Amino acid sequence: YGNKIWQHSLSTGIIAKDLLNKSQNKSESAQGYLIGLICNLGDMIIYQLLIEAFSFVHPDCQPNSFAFKDLMFKNSKKITYYIAKHWNFPSSIIDALALQVKLTKSSMLPSLFLKRPVACYIYEANLISELEMRFEKNEIDEVTLIESIDFLVFSDEAKQYINKRLKKESSSH
Repeated sequence: YGNKIWQHSLSTGIIAKDLLNKSQNKSESAQGYLIGLICNLGDMIIYQLLIEAFSFVHPDCQPNSFAFKDLMFKNSKKITYYIAKHWNFPSSIIDALALQVKLTKSSMLPSLFLKRPVACYIYEANLISELEMRFEKNEIDEVTLIESIDFLVFSDEAKQYINKRLKKESSSH
């Protein structure tokens, strides 16, 4: 599971860089890659702490995946933000990570894109990475993926990215 979190983080960074390179914010693509790469750092830390904690309990007591995911969902972004702040990252990175904590629904994207485009691209990249992973594991089909585009992402760059990936997938099958 730890490897999956890392792959998701790497994918988020790559997608964020790609989205920013295709936007009016090209100059922010390297920073977008870094933020995308670290925006799931809290997941990795929670996972590692839980693994360590469960090494001390009875083998019959294993982490419940729902409780585990709930813990990550509720705390991961905050942990990432506080770590970046503790490490004295530049304010532009800290601000983008702070917005990841506050961005709880895709419906918030339209009003935020004008003021905070980099943070919004990071949010979209994270969602796209999750969708791609679920699609590759056959947890969702192409129809569900296409339907997800309409209500999960806002930017044209994100929509084009997903459509391009779908065309690539269908041509390879």
